[in-house]
Amino acid sequence: MRTIGFVLPSHERSGTAACDLCGVMWHRSKLTRKRNGLSYCPDDVSETDAVTLTEANAAAAGQRRRRIMGEPVGATDRTGTDDPSTIYGSDLEAWYRSDRGTFKVGTAWALEDMALRSKNRVVTVSGAPAYTLLGGQGGTPSIAFDGVDDQMKLGSGLTLAASDMTAWLVVKAGTWANEKPVLSMRNVGGTSGAVLYMMTGPDRWLWEVTGSSAVNVASTTGANDSSYHLIRLHVDGDSADTIGIGVDGGTVATTAWTQTNPTLSSLELATGWAGGWVYTSMTLKECAVAGVVSTSAQDAKAFTYIRSRYGLTIAGSTASTNTVVHYTNAASWP
Repeated sequence: MRTIGFVLPSHERSGTAACDLCGVMWHRSKLTRKRNGLSYCPDDVSETDAVTLTEANAAAAGQRRRRIMGEPVGATDRTGTDDPSTIYGSDLEAWYRSDRGTFKVGTAWALEDMALRSKNRVVTVSGAPAYTLLGGQGGTPSIAFDGVDDQMKLGSGLTLAASDMTAWLVVKAGTWANEKPVLSMRNVGGTSGAVLYMMTGPDRWLWEVTGSSAVNVASTTGANDSSYHLIRLHVDGDSADTIGIGVDGGTVATTAWTQTNPTLSSLELATGWAGGWVYTSMTLKECAVAGVVSTSAQDAKAFTYIRSRYGLTIAGSTASTNTVVHYTNAASWP
């Protein structure tokens, strides 16, 4: 029953407004504006507005999906294991993951950088790479690049001195071809930098760092086998003076690095400069870059995180109670 003192007759309407649901006039102080922009009187305020109802439906759908896929309801992104933000802390320069931070800016798609120091940096996506919501390694979303015009690019924003650097990717090669850049980081002028390539003769992953001249090191492990792999890269210009590459947590191949270290500002995935602008056929799950040569303890945590998340066989990893929930807010690329 409505309280007569708050419901006004037609001759007394100053400072009043109508309930958007029932139409009865009330003092404005008695109306509640809800998230859908409408005002509700005390009798109707308990009604669920469309915005809240839509969010509740979406949450319920997510819970159903987790049950169907065998994920515990209410699971968090990680339980019992570290991710790059906790492994590298403030040294984390860039971190991109295919199921987090995908959003649309006008007609372009972007992937948000989840690194602690760079929340607002995004890698812009062009050429319409194929976004697969679920499936593949670990049942997580994937971003597939066609090798024709697909790319993800951070034009500037890195402040990474390659004297101490660790980078890793969870990636699967598509059509294997010679001198195809998978990860490319360059300085402002583009004259020096660090690039991970696919190479032929023999098939291998090649990590090249360019200062006054180019130095490279390679690994044939996991090359051109149509499977996902963890590729770990480093530059150590302060102590060991080496660059190195290791695949799936195995032995790291190194070579001497005694040159002036480039300062890197840009980052590209599936594209780069290799005697001309070229694109690479590959599928990406995750990429992280830190401005530090990782310790063995950090490597062990990273390997366990990747094993837990993607089900890869990673040397040096341990079993984990990690439970994964896949976050998505982009069902497909344009």
